[in-house]
Amino acid sequence: MAGGAIIGVWTPKVDNPTPDEQAAGKVVRQVTAIASYRWQNRTLRATFHGTVEIQLDTTRIRRRLDSKLDSIMGMVPAGLR
Repeated sequence: MAGGAIIGVWTPKVDNPTPDEQAAGKVVRQVTAIASYRWQNRTLRATFHGTVEIQLDTTRIRRRLDSKLDSIMGMVPAGLR
């Protein structure tokens, strides 16, 4: 595909955002994209650096608990939680 664009899809993992990031509702990460391609019988490599802001859905943020504690919390009556 000469002169064409290649579109990539990336789904970032946002593990353990800090309390400040949770309060702001976004996570900022540094990313590097590396493209390797053939041109005139040579392999070329291009590197691009950038910053990505990921908006957090604050209604879905859930603090992870130990699996044993999580199962115990499931057995507690709703009125006591």
